Amino acid sequence: MVVWVYQMRCVFCSIVKGEEKAYNVYEDNEVIAFLDINPVSKGHTLVVSKKHYENIFDVPESILCRMVSVAKKISIALREALGADGVNLMMTNNPAAGQVIMHIHIHVIPRYYGDEIHFHHHKRRITHEQMASICEEIRRHL
Repeated sequence: MVVWVYQMRCVFCSIVKGEEKAYNVYEDNEVIAFLDINPVSKGHTLVVSKKHYENIFDVPESILCRMVSVAKKISIALREALGADGVNLMMTNNPAAGQVIMHIHIHVIPRYYGDEIHFHHHKRRITHEQMASICEEIRRHL
């Protein structure tokens, strides 16, 4: 029996190495930020760790903090350069949450009045007893 083992190429690692074309807007020793190839809105930018980490579960806190700091800089630049009225910061972690590229990244999505972009979430009712139980369970794991 032949078992094929292959490793899919990480497009973000290829961008970091300069092997893939990207429109970089920011770069330092730990983080790179570039325009999303499939933007939700004008200026949609991805903030990516230069070192490969899959997501929030394995990235060191120092790198995650740097990524958030850069996301703030990008947000301010989007407001000043493109006239964004606001921004959404979004991160998906693991396929169950919608992560497609398994390399940690933060979406900085500029928002403009009237842009008709909608993020829909189904809100659920929960009792105070359920909230107390969930709260206690989370606290036990911190």
